Amino acid sequence: MAIESLDSYKKYVKERLDSFRTIFAKASIGEYSEDVAIPEDNEEFAELATGIQVMIEVIRERIGELENEIADRKIIEERIRHQALHDPLTGLPNRKLLEERLAEVFQNAFRDDQKMAVVYFDLDRFKQINDVYGHQVGDMLLKEFAGRVDEVLPPGSLFARLGGDEFLVVLHKVKSQTDVSNILKRVVTALESPMSIESKTLFLSTSMGVAMFPRDGRELSTLVANSDVALLQAKHAGRNHFRFYRAMMNREASSRMQVVQELRHAVASEQMEIYYQPVVDFSTNRIMNAEALLRWRHPEQGLIEAHDFIPLAYDHGIMRMLGESTLRGVLQSQRTWQRQGVSRIRVAVNLSTREFTDRTFMEKLRSMLDEFEISPTLLEFEIVESLAMENIDLAKDRFKAFHKLGITIAIDDFGMGYSSLGYLKDLSVDKLKIDQSFVRRSLKSKEDRAIIQTIVALGQNLNLKVVGEGVETKEQLNLLRELGCSGVQGFRVARPMSGDMLARWVASSEPLV
Repeated sequence: MAIESLDSYKKYVKERLDSFRTIFAKASIGEYSEDVAIPEDNEEFAELATGIQVMIEVIRERIGELENEIADRKIIEERIRHQALHDPLTGLPNRKLLEERLAEVFQNAFRDDQKMAVVYFDLDRFKQINDVYGHQVGDMLLKEFAGRVDEVLPPGSLFARLGGDEFLVVLHKVKSQTDVSNILKRVVTALESPMSIESKTLFLSTSMGVAMFPRDGRELSTLVANSDVALLQAKHAGRNHFRFYRAMMNREASSRMQVVQELRHAVASEQMEIYYQPVVDFSTNRIMNAEALLRWRHPEQGLIEAHDFIPLAYDHGIMRMLGESTLRGVLQSQRTWQRQGVSRIRVAVNLSTREFTDRTFMEKLRSMLDEFEISPTLLEFEIVESLAMENIDLAKDRFKAFHKLGITIAIDDFGMGYSSLGYLKDLSVDKLKIDQSFVRRSLKSKEDRAIIQTIVALGQNLNLKVVGEGVETKEQLNLLRELGCSGVQGFRVARPMSGDMLARWVASSEPLV
């Protein structure tokens, strides 16, 4: 007989036992009982009753087996349900479980007129970490991130992983937007310390967008969409920020997407132009090198500076194309200058995160150098300090490879954000470019002058050139000269200019500063 369930099996047993009642009646014991004593003087009955007792034991054993099977089945079903509703990497709820739990949360919020906040998280530069160190390190970083955030969230918060490096938090029973701000500030603080993973020291931050219930929406889909719009604003503000949703953001997002489409077209249709700003050497009063600066020649808006479109290029996957286009443009200029008989000019190119972490970059670089027949010694790569610090192992390998080719290496925006300078002795660096914020405040702030002086002393001890950026006045220029800088760059020396103008500027026999 096929046994479909424990209840059906028990019913079957009961029916079988009922069929033996007539036998027990003959023995004058009345209704069937498991505890009936077997008369010793009734051999026929004793034999039959013993058989029945054995059958009862078999039934008991089978019932026990079925109970265990059902318990095991329940455990398996719970495990399957857990896997279906949780992220396998972090153990956090997934989108499906989040939606299930939010049904009750929303119901309570409507009933009790409560405020809630939906916070959309996106890890800054996570894709680059994955590309450089591999998915195993990336997965460990996601787990560390989830653990740190979970520790600082209020009890009862709903924290879910939506996929990739995107997370969602629902904070319920919050009293005000200020409460939410204080919670998110704790999240930022929790992520400040470096993460040590497989002997690598990594820095990680997150951008966050917030939508408030019921102000910004009364359905989860609306709140998530609006928090995503706010997240884009946070990224545009410079990452490692949080922004609250505002109705006008949708219009701004729509406008940004229009600009993104125009930017893609601009790269394809060669609307990008390269301008060059000279760096002057104090020791010779002549040009040390020039920095390549990208400009967008918009057909309607005219010349647009890089800081107005570079963040969009990063956010929408255009930066790698822009970087390659810029490098090709610089090499083209170098070839033109050589054919015109202009003195050799070393040009500094800013390397973006996309290029710096691109595994194929060195191959592309060698190919372009061969194509334009330009010596690598005429190139200088500028890498911002934060990028070098966040990818210290990669920086060591990249800088070593650049130096082997003969390319000069400069650390840009030096002095911003990092107190430990020990990494410099381990990197093949040639130049430090003092962040212009120090230069701008140097005439009024003793502290900023002291920082500049310290950087100059550091550079001299490590045999590095030190350049002051953003020099706009004669007083700033003279101060940097007095403090011992190797050179200066800024409007006081020369504004960015076309390649042809730079060639004429270099040919001038007059001292430049």
